[in-house]
Order: sequence, then C-alpha cells, then structure tokens
Amino acid sequence: DDGGLNWLPGAVPGPARWLTRWHDGLLRRIKALFPAPEAALSAAVLLGVRSPLAVQAARPFTKLGLAHLFALSGLHVGILLGVILLLPEAMGWGPGWKLAPVLPGLLLYVLLTGAPGSVTRAAGVAGLGLAAGWLGRRGDPLRLLGLVFLLVMWWGPWQMLDTGIRLSFFAAGGILAAGRASGQFKVNGGAVARTLASGLGVSLAAQWFTLPVIAEGFGYLNPWSPLFNLLAVPLFGLVVWLTVLALACSWWGQLAGSIGALAILGWRLLLLVSTPLTRLTAGAAMGFMPPPPAWWFLWLVTSGVLLWVLARMRQGRMRGRPGLSLLVALPLLVIFLLVHTGRTLYPHRAPVAWQVDVGQGDCAIVSFPDRWRCVIDTGGVLGSRGQGGTMWDRTLGPYLARQNIRVLDLVVLTHGHLDHTGGAQALARECTVKRWLCGGHAEPPSGSAAAPRARCGVLHAWGDWALELCQAPAPDEDLPGENDRSLMLRLKRAGRTVMVWGGDQETAAEAMFLATHPRCGPTQAWKAGHHGSRTSGSRDFLAALHPRLCLVSCGRGNRYRHPSHGPYVVGQDTLAVVRTDCSGSILLQWCPRGDLHWSTMYGPSGGEAAP
Repeated sequence: DDGGLNWLPGAVPGPARWLTRWHDGLLRRIKALFPAPEAALSAAVLLGVRSPLAVQAARPFTKLGLAHLFALSGLHVGILLGVILLLPEAMGWGPGWKLAPVLPGLLLYVLLTGAPGSVTRAAGVAGLGLAAGWLGRRGDPLRLLGLVFLLVMWWGPWQMLDTGIRLSFFAAGGILAAGRASGQFKVNGGAVARTLASGLGVSLAAQWFTLPVIAEGFGYLNPWSPLFNLLAVPLFGLVVWLTVLALACSWWGQLAGSIGALAILGWRLLLLVSTPLTRLTAGAAMGFMPPPPAWWFLWLVTSGVLLWVLARMRQGRMRGRPGLSLLVALPLLVIFLLVHTGRTLYPHRAPVAWQVDVGQGDCAIVSFPDRWRCVIDTGGVLGSRGQGGTMWDRTLGPYLARQNIRVLDLVVLTHGHLDHTGGAQALARECTVKRWLCGGHAEPPSGSAAAPRARCGVLHAWGDWALELCQAPAPDEDLPGENDRSLMLRLKRAGRTVMVWGGDQETAAEAMFLATHPRCGPTQAWKAGHHGSRTSGSRDFLAALHPRLCLVSCGRGNRYRHPSHGPYVVGQDTLAVVRTDCSGSILLQWCPRGDLHWSTMYGPSGGEAAP
C-alpha cells in the first residue's frame, strides 16, 4: 500500500512526484531504523501504509478496542504538532509566529498521508485554533470541529460513508461535548485521581459516542477497552514520540539509533502485552448486529440526557448518587437492547438455520433453542491458493462474532473438496469447536483433535426436533469419486424429515441413500446436491424426497456454470428454487408445530406448512 498518494498524480503531477519521493524516503528511513514488525507498525501509524505485516500485528489491538491507535487520527496530529512547536514554545513565540511552521507542516502531513478525513479533521481544528489565537479570539473547539466537518462534507460528502472518518468525528465531538458538560472531567482529589478521572472520562466518552459506528462497522465491543485505553494511550503516545524523534535525528546516526532502540522496546512491550490480554478478555467481548434506525434514535436521545445530567452535576443542581446512577444505568440499558437486537441464532421455540452465501461453495449453520449449534461445511478460499483469505472470514465468521457466538458444538465437513473445507482453519482459529465430523477424505484442521469415523445416528435432539446424520459412506467405499462420499444430514420433527443437507452427492450416492431410506419424504426443503449440478437431483431421488423448496448454493458467474440441473420436477410439479448467487444467504425459521418461514437477504421469502 502506498499510503494513499495515488490520488495526486492526475491532479498535480509536479508536487505529486516530489511528495512521492519524500514519502518513499521516509519509508526507507523507517525500514533502516527499525526491524520488520516495528517498521511496519511505524509506517502504518505515521504514514497510513497498511502492509499485511502491520495488519497482522495490529489485530490483537483491534480485539481489545484499541484499533484507533493504528488509525491516523488526532493523536498523531497532536504529536506532530508537539514536535513542530518544540522550538517556538522554547523561544516564547506568539500565536502568529507559531502559525508559520505549523500550517505548512500540517498541510504537508495531510498530503503525505493521502488526506484521510481523520487527519484532515484534526489538522483543520488545530490550524483554526491557532489562527483564532492569532486573531485575538478564543476558538471554541466544538464549533471549530463543526466548521471542519462542514468543509469536509462540502469537499467530499461521500467521505461520511467511510467508517474511519465517522469514528474520528463522532469521537472528537463526543469528547468535546462531554468535556464541556462535565467541566473537563474534573474531580476532587490529588493529581493522580484527577489524571485518572480525566483519562477515563475521555475514554468512556469516545466509547459511548462511537458505539453506533462500532456496532455497524466492527460488530463487537470489548467492555474492558476504556481501561485498556487508559493504560495503552500514554505508552503508545510515548512510543510514537520516540519514533518521530528517531526519524528527525536520522542525520545523526548514533543518536537516532539510541532513540530508535527505546522506540523498539516500547513497540515490543505493547505487542508482548496485547496477545495475552486478547485471549484473557475474549469471552467478555459483546457482539452487535447493525443497529436499526429505532436504536439510533434511542442512542441519540440517551446521549442528550447524559450530557444534561453531566451539566446538572457540574452546576450542583443534581446530587452525585442519582446522577451517577443515571450515567451508569442509561448506557447499560441501551447497550443491552443493542446486544439483543437481531439475534437470529438464539431461537426460543424451534430450530433455525442459515444457508450462507459463500460464493461457489457450501456453508450452513443450524441452531437449536438450547444453544446447541452445528456448522455444515465452511465455504471455500479466495484466490488460486487462498492468498486472498477464505469466504468464512468474509461471511459466517463475522456474522457469528456479531451474534456473540464463539463456541460451536459440532462442525461437519461433508467431504474433502476445498469449496467445502476452505474455511475450516479460520473457523478453528476464531471459534472453539467441541467436535468435528468429517466425510470422505476431509480432515479436521491442524491442531484440532482427530475426528472419529462418521457413523449414522442422531447428532442432537431437543423436544420433538432432532438433527441426524443419515448417510456416511466410508472413505474407502467403492464409489465413483469424492463427491459421492459426502455426508448427508437431515432435520426431523416428530420423526418426519423437514430439511435435508448434503454435500456434492451425485446419482450413485443418491441411489445408495434410497436403498436405505426409501420413505424419506415429503420434506419442506432440500439443499440441492453439488451446487445444482445436473449430476445430482435424480428423478427417483426427488420423487422420494419430494421437497417443496430447493436451496442452491453457488457463486455468481462461476466457471462450472452451476446450477446446470434445469427445473427440479416431481410428477407434474416444478419445485421452487432459491439460489444464494441471486438472493444471498437464506434464513429458515421453524415454528413449534413445524411450519417453515424462509427469507433471503435481498430476494424473495415464503413459507411451507408442516409435512
């Protein structure tokens, strides 16, 4: 990543070449001063260069709620401003003289980082604040922030679609508004108590006022993050200061090396502490679905009430205990409502299932009211050898994180093809799996317990409902290929089949299934075999199963041209078909008496009566 400079050449080719050379020169200095991990983090923090190594190193901080440390923001602009103003402050310069080095320095930094909204916001507020002092006026930071916001919106209103820019403005505005209402978070007590109160107040204000954006963009929140921010921000600021000073002294190799060694020590201390803290607090993280409009309105009203309470407490018009009770109870209530919004995988009266859109592959999850959950296949990989990650990382993985699900009772890999097993390693890394069940030549990911040979029988039962493994060919069984060694599962209610999932079974495996289950239908839904291929869904199999709804999991414009079966017909009836490539993920919800309601992400919906 070039740090965002690719927008310059078409507009101003001369300055762009000069800035690019300076940008590349700074990168070379960073790489010369620091080893690989610290160099990648320094480049990300100072110039916005998002290398894979930096993203990997910053991942634990994201889970701790410290992702903002590695996003170009007011903290970095503040440090730069402090470096620029070292000499003017020492010399006792007035506001007008301070503007001379500050304005070009801030402008240069904005351009070097690609003019992201967060840096533009912080630099604009800093520059306008100094200009107001030069003009003999006291600049109101909240009004200055509003002015910068209007300028940014005028320059590029589409920027508010960017999560980072919204986080920047929401956090800054919330901190300034809460600080004004509370008297800058001042409390009675010694210097240590005042410092802690101020730091915790700033952290809590930033957390609360960015909560909707965090819920929408990231999907989870670590409740310990205000405390982590209180401890990490000072150390992080010191490390960035040392990094900048090492770069500034790079002309004096010995001094730069000594300061750089201290910066490396600080970086490594941060990295050393972040990973165990992530593991220790993983269970406390709260998952959120994207908040609905009603919740946004509730959050906005609650924010106004909280600011009013802070102002009344500062003015002495509200006693401490009632005020503190409101400051604690109201946010907890709003967060509770957000946490329990959209929890589709927490059914109360009957199972639910998602057939997940993973492109050209298969992935489903079944959840029972007793919180027992099973994943059937894990989707494929991105890129020729998975260099682009997995579909699990883009689909069901984030969805489970938003649902606050980190433990899976069972993961079934129907057979050994990569479009069904590609996300298994990522799943094992992100979730605790109690049991693996593998068909054909599929195997659990490395580091997981070996899976016993799959045997037919009930996998889980709750009330009248049961999930059953109904076909499990042995890996060495005499079958045409790996597709026909796929496992097949069915959901039953009161002994009658309501839903069937298979892998890539073709006609030979379907005939083998009919030999042992001649009376398996009628059923409400069937996940079509082999992504809707013409090699699956034989006439006899469909006649015996007689599904009312066929789900086809396939990728848009896939090279196999799936689905290729054509209409699914039983007798004189053409069966309804829903495809993930056309309608997205498919949600299946049953009621206690067995009726099925199904819906899609951006397509049709419907229902089927109990068989």
